[in-house]
Amino acid sequence: MANPINALTPVKGLRDGKSRLSDVLEIEDRISLNTFLTSRTIQILKSAFSEGEVVVISPDADVHLLAMKHGAKFVQQENDGLNAGLTKLAAQLPSVRTVVVAADLPNMTVEDLLPMKVGSGIAIAPDESGLGTNALSLPSPTAISFQYGYGSFNAHCKEARTKRYPLKTICRPGLAFDLDTKDDLTRLKGWP
Repeated sequence: MANPINALTPVKGLRDGKSRLSDVLEIEDRISLNTFLTSRTIQILKSAFSEGEVVVISPDADVHLLAMKHGAKFVQQENDGLNAGLTKLAAQLPSVRTVVVAADLPNMTVEDLLPMKVGSGIAIAPDESGLGTNALSLPSPTAISFQYGYGSFNAHCKEARTKRYPLKTICRPGLAFDLDTKDDLTRLKGWP
């Protein structure tokens, strides 16, 4: 039997997510895009981590219905920021491997996530710029402090080294490409 895993995906919100695209997408289109990305992420996490529980954390109550529709657990995040929300959630989770995956990785596959399941240390998948963290695999939910924000990749690596965890960088195109800009939209496939 496979080891249990906590699989988490934070979602800013269906209305509030992808606000940087507001100059090219109307609000209805951004809601549609965020719904598509979140639904796809939940489904891939459920396939990749079938031995664990998929948890969606968001300050947006509308995400609750979407999580339930896809069989994921929902946790309402208070308006205290992503790092504080993840820290609060982590303290309540079983002490097993915990994988946090961004909800805006349109090319992610189950195969991309397989390296995040194994090992005793910490695995980090950076974004294409090498600055952000798109996926983070921890030996337990509270192994290190969450450092999301600008420069999170280096911050998470530093935290892992400080706590003396073996560290592995996972470089896979499906985990590196996150949808943030107008140019990124041209690379998006599958969104109706």
